[in-house]
Amino acid sequence: MKKLVLALFGALLLLTSCDGRRFYFYSPDGKQSFTVVKKGDYRYIYDGDSWIFPDTNYIKIDVSRVDETLDGLEVCWNPQESGWEIFQFDCQIVENKLDSTKFRFSCLPSKKIVGEYDFSKYRKPSCFSFNFYTEKLSHNSGRTIVK
Repeated sequence: MKKLVLALFGALLLLTSCDGRRFYFYSPDGKQSFTVVKKGDYRYIYDGDSWIFPDTNYIKIDVSRVDETLDGLEVCWNPQESGWEIFQFDCQIVENKLDSTKFRFSCLPSKKIVGEYDFSKYRKPSCFSFNFYTEKLSHNSGRTIVK
């Protein structure tokens, strides 16, 4: 029986470790956070920093058509609402269970990059960019933390 439990635990550990990288983002004051997990062609973004996947306040997006060099998030913390606003290029929303009074997510076509989209909103002190390809933050004047 003990061997069966250990084998099942080992299989579970192997399956969960193959899912992809998990990123935790924390606001400068530490009061807000969200988690990003990639599984195959899908990315899940959910409120908080729990290892356990929530029933609410998450979004599932298809990132299969995202150019890996443009694979990133533009994020602004909304301290008044204890929430955040995020967009990503070339994704498709598959499932949205976010509380729309606190959290906002949108997908934009990458062709909007060239002169058609105003990024100034995402260059404020409460905002930042994260590139999954380089795993680096930029425009991070508010000192967001990623782990």
